Amino acid sequence: MFRKSFVKIAFVSGGNILNAGIGFFFLAVVAKTLSLEDFGKYALLTSILLVCVKLIDFGSNSIYVTKYLTNEDDKSITETFHSLKIILLSVVALVSLGIVNYFFPTNVWLSLIFVAGLVAYTINFTFYAHFQKEEKYTQLILLNTLPALVKTIAAVFVLLNTIHLNLVNAFAFFSLSIFADVILFPFLPEGAKHFKFNFTHVRTFIVKGLPSGFSQLVQEAWPAINNTITKYVRNYNDVGTFSLASKISNIFALVSLSIFTVLLPKNARLKGQKKTYDIGETILISFGIIILAFLAIAVSGVFIKLVFGEKFEGSIKVLDILIFASAFSAIHTFMENYFLVENQTKNILWVNVSKLVVFMIAALILSRQFGIEGLAYANLLAATTALIVTGVTIARYH
Repeated sequence: MFRKSFVKIAFVSGGNILNAGIGFFFLAVVAKTLSLEDFGKYALLTSILLVCVKLIDFGSNSIYVTKYLTNEDDKSITETFHSLKIILLSVVALVSLGIVNYFFPTNVWLSLIFVAGLVAYTINFTFYAHFQKEEKYTQLILLNTLPALVKTIAAVFVLLNTIHLNLVNAFAFFSLSIFADVILFPFLPEGAKHFKFNFTHVRTFIVKGLPSGFSQLVQEAWPAINNTITKYVRNYNDVGTFSLASKISNIFALVSLSIFTVLLPKNARLKGQKKTYDIGETILISFGIIILAFLAIAVSGVFIKLVFGEKFEGSIKVLDILIFASAFSAIHTFMENYFLVENQTKNILWVNVSKLVVFMIAALILSRQFGIEGLAYANLLAATTALIVTGVTIARYH
């Protein structure tokens, strides 16, 4: 059983890392082309977009997959899932306009691109849930491959001086490239291709999805929170420096997502068959991530100097700290599928509240005194806290 899971995790992880590598080409071009200040603005803007996208998801994907695979075969579940996405998109779009206008009050184009990006990501997340449920991992990987290829083409045109890159069109390429995922519509299961408003399970989705949604929001908001704190404590230059280190260490979030993607449907099916959750598999994977962290530290500094040059040399001093923080976060995040499968979702909420409180207190104290290095240590302290709380809670239940 573990061998099958490992093969699937390796396949999904490999696909996600490959996509990240392709997307990193675009990031490198943006980082080198824009000024350090504009790159800081770009980093802040994209991180805010991804936070708002998580509000549109807000745990609904995981609840949908779990309910569908455990003991539910009601067609109205899919209809409710789609209806909830439309409701959340409408609400978040209105709120996000105010947020973007606060940071960039004179740029209407950024607001329009932001809303279009929300629509694109809503399509992406909805497709993701269906492919995860059906365990169609090739199509699931392509959801990120297609936008990454679009951004790569754009980056090539920039390098050829066909396109002059600025803050607005860089953000447009990042956001609108996600619309490429509509190509995958024919691969959706038949029951997911037709839309009909249905609010039968909306309350269940919201109530049960709240802890998981909060967890996703915290995870996705993390770069935005870091960038915002850096902006107010330091400046946009430090935002760009810290953001680059954060994006590189984010490879562990991709690995965690891959593990969560595979283990959730697998263990949900075990639950539906009245079998025990495979906790030993989770422990083995956790040790694997720690080993991966040490390997990442060994090459990270050289990678920054080689790819991004001296402009981002300040990122090296915080990268090693963020790698361990990201590794610990990755472990506690994919372990949360235990709480979803065992219907103990309230624990997800407490884990992430603990993490957020520890981070905010540590960040406000350390970043003022030690700058972005202090902020990196605040990330490590928060991730360690979340991992300990998650491990102790699962041990108590299991």
